[in-house]
Amino acid sequence: MVNILGSNSDDQLSTIAIKSKQMSENNGLKEWVNNYEQTVIRRVLHDTKTLKEASNILKIDVSTLVRKKQKYSI
Repeated sequence: MVNILGSNSDDQLSTIAIKSKQMSENNGLKEWVNNYEQTVIRRVLHDTKTLKEASNILKIDVSTLVRKKQKYSI
């Protein structure tokens, strides 16, 4: 199982909270969600061997994962 927050979840959550405060000051929710989605996709792709495996973990179709990879230039 892939832990999308990494090995130190408390530190990751603190970082997310700080970044969300910074982002809310500068950007809207949509950009914050896109940045978070991109981070999660990159981590899952890094920790898996195939797109199929990654899409199963993310609970999305492979074609959706391919589109998101293109959207975020991953």
